[in-house]
Amino acid sequence: MAIGPIQIFYFKFDSPDKLQGQIRTALNDLRGKGLIRLIDVYAVSKAADGTVNRESATDLSVEGAQRFGTAIKKAMGLDTPDAMTSQEALDMVGESLGLSATDISKLETEIKPGEAGLVLMFEHTWALPLREAVKAGGGRTIMQAFMSPDAVAMVGGEVNAILKAQEAVEEAEKLRNAARL
Repeated sequence: MAIGPIQIFYFKFDSPDKLQGQIRTALNDLRGKGLIRLIDVYAVSKAADGTVNRESATDLSVEGAQRFGTAIKKAMGLDTPDAMTSQEALDMVGESLGLSATDISKLETEIKPGEAGLVLMFEHTWALPLREAVKAGGGRTIMQAFMSPDAVAMVGGEVNAILKAQEAVEEAEKLRNAARL
């Protein structure tokens, strides 16, 4: 089975109430369109009295979940790691994106009473057809990475100009098509 690029996000909220609604809707929309597959979701909140509440979810099959376990819980030391833990993968992500296994393991201790945290690990399933086309064309992946915030800041102006130019072209195309009618 082919696997697309995997990404991890770590979010912190000033209130557990913020974990509902828009975030769940956005995730469900992306999942419904087949753009991502949730490998692991781990949400934690602390009540005012310090009581910890945990939730997790996955899009993996029962067999997949049994095989891979919950990667985030393993990284936090909440699950018994097996021979193939997610530690190395999380460390690699930490090197490229600034999120390490150590950061994830501190999630529950960093959350103050009345706060919440959310860690999402998902596969970019939209990338699978591209990967297969490259492979069928004789290509192979040499590197894959997400741009760090510093790198985005360096090229942000140029990317913004390109996107604005693209929007102008699309708007002109709409006007031309409307004029034809």
